[in-house]
Amino acid sequence: MKPFRIRHIVLFLWVAIGILTLLYRLVPNPRVADWFTEEQVEEQDSIDVVIGYTSIEPIVDTTQRFASFFEALSLAHYQSVRVVHFGDSQIEQDRITMTLRRHWQKQYGGCGLGLIPALQTVPTYTLSQQLWMNGNEVTSGNGPKRYFVYGLPSLRRTDDNHYGIMGQVLVMNDSLVKGSEHLQLTLRPRQSRDRRFTRLRLWASEGIVMTEADSVVYLDGKGDVYGLSMESETGIYVDNIPMRGSAGTMFTNMNEEQLTTYFRETNTRLIIMQFGGNALPNVEEHSSISGIVRQLGRQIQFLRTCASQADILFIGPSDMLINDHGTMRSHPMVPYMDHQLKRLAQKQHIAYWSLYDMMGGEGSMVEWQQQGLAGDDGIHFTKKGADLVAEELINFINSQLTN
Repeated sequence: MKPFRIRHIVLFLWVAIGILTLLYRLVPNPRVADWFTEEQVEEQDSIDVVIGYTSIEPIVDTTQRFASFFEALSLAHYQSVRVVHFGDSQIEQDRITMTLRRHWQKQYGGCGLGLIPALQTVPTYTLSQQLWMNGNEVTSGNGPKRYFVYGLPSLRRTDDNHYGIMGQVLVMNDSLVKGSEHLQLTLRPRQSRDRRFTRLRLWASEGIVMTEADSVVYLDGKGDVYGLSMESETGIYVDNIPMRGSAGTMFTNMNEEQLTTYFRETNTRLIIMQFGGNALPNVEEHSSISGIVRQLGRQIQFLRTCASQADILFIGPSDMLINDHGTMRSHPMVPYMDHQLKRLAQKQHIAYWSLYDMMGGEGSMVEWQQQGLAGDDGIHFTKKGADLVAEELINFINSQLTN
């Protein structure tokens, strides 16, 4: 072959390689799903992304996310340890929380259900509870005035942000509701172990006096009642705090001093935040989810300020069904929300557990319904399903302890 032809071939190969290299740089990274924004793509070096509905796990040692909680558990036979489980309606009726509580109390000691509201309008599996005023049993419509940090805006306080740790307050004030300054409360735990608590602790403003006689709790005075706690001197307690309809973005509207005092005085070492589902039903744009996740980031920072000694675990949304022109299918935004929450947890240095991944990803809600683990609405778990979720969550946390 003549020398000039060889030079031409070499030159052609160099030009071809240059063009291919340029095209490679211009084409988006094929490992990154097309729903990610340009800003998100720049941060992919810290996350192992897999296309589809498979797990997207932060590359972090999650064992360090439970260091404070695990340390406290080792001393639970000598002191009390508190876990506070915040969530939406998925944890109403003490679902999921009660299984965590029973497991940990059996292993580390402690008796009692922890914190409860003075008026429980949603019956639970663990407690029979009645509130009486003027000789009549109180319901949500005929009792003392109550305010909530979540739910309808009309339920908010206008004078201050004192909602207590449960995000709800019952006001004992005869000028608002006649007879509300003298209340009677009956509490009957359904399980024998839960009845063996040794003290009932009142969380209220000054001016409220609590007395007990013949299994009846008397509340007298004028002021705010934030809740009562059934507990003993040592062991572990898990508070169930459901906030129906909440996306988890309201903690910064609560009083920082109240939360800080509660977390400190109860030795709270683990805060569980189970939110995300209520943000999805009316969301169609990824930008909306990104905004909600940013708000959740501020809530995590706020809770960390209030409870610097506590670890934080965020539980993401489950798979959920929507009606698409008569056909029930998985909500298309759940995997993106789950991914964004994982990224948030990594940035905030907190633990994250993907409920969506645990269920099986896209379409898993239908399978859970078929097995009697989820309700007809395609959103909420049955008691059987909630128990399974709790057991898998326990396995996850125990695996971190083993590691």
